Amino acid sequence: FHTMSSSSSTIHYVPPQQEHGSQMYSIALSSPPLETNTNYCYNLFAKHFANDGCLVALQDQEVLAFIQAYRPPQQRDTIFVWQIGVRPTARGRGLGTGLLKNSCLRLLQEGVQYLEATIDPANKASITLFTRFADKLGVPLKVVDNFLSSNHLSTATEYHEKEDLYRIGPFTMEHFEKSGWIE
Repeated sequence: FHTMSSSSSTIHYVPPQQEHGSQMYSIALSSPPLETNTNYCYNLFAKHFANDGCLVALQDQEVLAFIQAYRPPQQRDTIFVWQIGVRPTARGRGLGTGLLKNSCLRLLQEGVQYLEATIDPANKASITLFTRFADKLGVPLKVVDNFLSSNHLSTATEYHEKEDLYRIGPFTMEHFEKSGWIE
C-alpha cells in the first residue's frame, strides 16, 4: 500500500485491523461536526469492510485518520464514503485526501470508477475535500441537492440537516497518473 513521508516518520495507508476500530471511534468522538456512531459500528467496519474501501492512516502503529467506505451491492463501480475522520493533532497534513486517493486506487482494479458521499451543507471541510479531489483528478463532480431530506433524517427528538450527494467520476488510472499522484 501507498506510504507518505512526513517529518517524523512514514504514514502507511492500510486496511484496518479489528483492533483499530476503537481508535477510529476515539477519532470520531474528537472530530465534530462528524457524527459519532457506536464503538461497535467502527469495529464492524474495520472487520467487515477492510477489503472494500476502508483504510486507516498509520504512523508508528497509531491511527491518525480513517475512512469508512464500502461498495454498495447494486453499484459495484462505486465506492461510497461513510465517514472520514482525522485526529485533531494530525489535521492539515493531507490525510483526508490521502485516504480518498488510496481507497480509490485499491479498488480501481475491481472496476470502481466513481466516488460518492453524502454531505451536510454546513460541513464546509468535507465539501472542500471532495471538490478539490475531483478537481485534482480532472473529473466531473455532480451534486444532487437534498439527496436525503431532513424529514427522513430527523427524529422526534433530534433534528438532522439534509444531506446532498456528491458523485465524483468516472475516473481511471490515467486520471491518477495525470494528476501527479502516481508515476
